[in-house]
Amino acid sequence: LACLEQFVKDFSKNSYDSDDARGGGMTIDTPIWICIFANNQWHINEELGQDSNPMKSPFGKAMGESKGTISILDAKGIVFTRAWCTLELFMTFNAKKNDEDDADVKNRGVWGVYTAHEHTYKQYRSEYNNDYSEERAAVGIVSGGAPYENSSYDTSLRERYFPMELIQMSRGIDIKSAEASKEDDRKRILNAIAGIDNLEADPHTDHVNYTKLNDAVKGAFAASMPVLNAAAAAGGDEWTDTLDRFSKGVMTDTLVLDFRSFHPCLSSSQARELMSHVPSTCDSLNIGFAEGEGEGAIEGMIEWIGKAKTIKTLTCWDCKVGNAEGGKDAGIRLAAALEASNHAVSIEYLYITSADLIVSGNVSEWASVLKKMTALEELWLYDVGDYISDEEKSILHNATHASDIGGI
Repeated sequence: LACLEQFVKDFSKNSYDSDDARGGGMTIDTPIWICIFANNQWHINEELGQDSNPMKSPFGKAMGESKGTISILDAKGIVFTRAWCTLELFMTFNAKKNDEDDADVKNRGVWGVYTAHEHTYKQYRSEYNNDYSEERAAVGIVSGGAPYENSSYDTSLRERYFPMELIQMSRGIDIKSAEASKEDDRKRILNAIAGIDNLEADPHTDHVNYTKLNDAVKGAFAASMPVLNAAAAAGGDEWTDTLDRFSKGVMTDTLVLDFRSFHPCLSSSQARELMSHVPSTCDSLNIGFAEGEGEGAIEGMIEWIGKAKTIKTLTCWDCKVGNAEGGKDAGIRLAAALEASNHAVSIEYLYITSADLIVSGNVSEWASVLKKMTALEELWLYDVGDYISDEEKSILHNATHASDIGGI
């Protein structure tokens, strides 16, 4: 109960369309569907239908209509070992459809995992001198962060209390070893996940869909700030292994990386490694406060651009290389990477604010790529006035197809 109560609180914000699409606006009166009550366990064959397909059971049909899944994790991590739970996760991570224009469909696939854990949540607001704290009985890790969180810094403040021993358990997840109370259920579920028509056959001992689901779960945990922070501090194989799991995750939401979340701060090389390992499925990337790490973060972003499948939104705020020549050169490389990729015609929102990436020495390169960004709807270049003249602002303004323009 504590997990559900905290989940409702974390998803109570509904300020923007993006919050609503991800399930925001929950209240104590919001109905929550609990999967254990979906199938009548005393008449399971009737529930599964003539073809015995768990995807077509009341359980599967309800999962097909949901925006996401909340897993309740006990101290032994039983969720990772149960076949019906793995089917939930399979349907969740495969929920994002090809219809990218349907916001409701696009935001399906949100996964959160909550566990009972008493702790004192603290939010530090030293600049306002009004630190906030409250007692909580549960904590969750949510892919993409909770709706009320504006950055990974906010997310890290909440998720850092998640027990690390449970996160470590996620590394051992192995779909093919999942168990069920009935062996027939286990066979049908594994075959359904593998896409095998004969659900009664002995399931494969290994299958690409098992691997993808294992990677998706491990990647979701690896993308959490407690894991990234601990791995960065440890360095070596721990950092390398975490980045490998992170890169194989399924990113169905905007990835927001606030470099203030890392303690100690990342080195420039770590920032590059982190950015280059952003999952290729991520279509919206937002990085901020990469200052000492700025050059490495931008270089890593350039590497990611070359691997990403589709990019819709790209945001750099308070990302500074720190010297005029370095900022100019990094900006030229970023503009060239965008122009050379197919993302120039897919990006709809480009925000580069309080950054030294657009300067007098590279305005022509940025004007060139902006002309090719035919899908661009919003272009915000706030605070670039410190680096370019009014005439150069006009060049950029005239080059873009965006209808919503800010800062130039």
